[in-house]
Amino acid sequence: MVSRIVEAVYRNGMLQPVKPLSLGEHEMVRLGILEGEGTETDHPYIIRVPDVCGGRPIVRGTRILVQTIVGYYKLGLSVDEILVGLPHLTAAQVFDALSYYHDHQAEIEADIATAEPGALLARYGLRMELDGRVVPAE
Repeated sequence: MVSRIVEAVYRNGMLQPVKPLSLGEHEMVRLGILEGEGTETDHPYIIRVPDVCGGRPIVRGTRILVQTIVGYYKLGLSVDEILVGLPHLTAAQVFDALSYYHDHQAEIEADIATAEPGALLARYGLRMELDGRVVPAE
């Protein structure tokens, strides 16, 4: 499967490509809509959208966080293995997310730290019991 990003605008009740889109006889189009305007980054496949994932960096046209891809990579998955789990991404998108991480490592590490179970429990005033149940902290 070949993925392409096609820019389109919504006018008069129709979604219209900005540039003409030619398809072969048996080609299909899958459409994804990114909510709101995004903030460009210095990486072509990475964007920030204030109303998507708390404004954290995501892969353009998706809701996949850069920190998610970094997490898989830190677990030892190769780019090919990440693509098996996220087949709608391209290798270029995954490599760009990893490149973004290396250029903004402190920011992404901070995002990862705030998503750790201990940090989430503390943020919401909860604690985990020995049997794994989450209950209000007393």
